[in-house]
Amino acid sequence: MSVIQIHTPFVESNPLDLTGRLADYFGRIERMNVLNLGAGRCDTPISEQVLRIPCETLVSIDTHEPALADLKKKPSAAKMNIFVEGDIRSAFDTFKIIDLVIALDVIEHLELEDAKKLIERAKQVARERILIWVPIGDCPQDPYDGNPNQLHRSTWTAEMLAEMGFDVTVYRGMHKHFNPPVDAAWAVWNNPTTRSVFEPSDSQGIVA
Repeated sequence: MSVIQIHTPFVESNPLDLTGRLADYFGRIERMNVLNLGAGRCDTPISEQVLRIPCETLVSIDTHEPALADLKKKPSAAKMNIFVEGDIRSAFDTFKIIDLVIALDVIEHLELEDAKKLIERAKQVARERILIWVPIGDCPQDPYDGNPNQLHRSTWTAEMLAEMGFDVTVYRGMHKHFNPPVDAAWAVWNNPTTRSVFEPSDSQGIVA
């Protein structure tokens, strides 16, 4: 059964703490293969932490070549980095063995049905978890930075994500740069048939 929790901002020491959240989920994460959907430049308070994950392999996929070019210049704690310029909706046609799928401020940029299909495909591939950070409720955004994909095309609720099997933690008024402030949520899907992340993982085998 999925769980929905509602928090006022900063009820935790830091709701934006991605690395701490991963440590709680996995303990040691050195053997994980991680797929970062819509990676962009990894320049937000949450996404920049992706580059600090000391995982086996980090696959970063994005449609916007300038953002990906900037990302390639940044240091990463991953043992191996793979960069893919392309549509995130086709990511799972190539990458078949992934422990963790991350989508940070991503699914709202897709049409609702496309996003749902992407999530269902991710469930087929993620051996451990899917971790999503998403605005909750109405959160309009136009394209910017020369990137038409920055447009927000879908609106999400905690109930929608829970119905898809995610545990959801909502933070009220988290996005204060909107007027009025917009809620945000962590949504976590746990693979019910997962094997231990501590078993040896073949990083060379993540590409089909």
